[in-house]
Amino acid sequence: MERKINGIGALIKLGYQPNENTGNWGHQGTQKQFLLLIRMSRSKHERLRRARQSFRRLYRARTIADYGDDSVIAGDIANSLIGEAGQIVLLIQRMIEEGDI
Repeated sequence: MERKINGIGALIKLGYQPNENTGNWGHQGTQKQFLLLIRMSRSKHERLRRARQSFRRLYRARTIADYGDDSVIAGDIANSLIGEAGQIVLLIQRMIEEGDI
C-alpha cells in the first residue's frame, strides 16, 4: 500500500514549522512556502536539463580527444569543459543532499 503525504506533511518533512506565534499553519504563509518549493524544484530540474546537454558535449569532446585524428583539445576548450563537468557534479551532489534525487 502506497503512503501519501499531504501538503503540510511534506512541509514538515522538509523541516518547515508552523507560525511560531500561533502554532498554526496559516493559509497565506503555507501557500507562499509551497510556491517557493515549486519554484526551487522547477529551477533545479531546468538546471538538470541543461546539465544533460553539457554532458552530451563533454562526451563528444572526450571521444574526439581519445579517438579523433587530432586527439588534442585546445587548453581554453579543455578548461571550459572541466568547468562544465564540475558544475554538473556540484548540481547532482546538491540534489542528492537535499533529497531531490
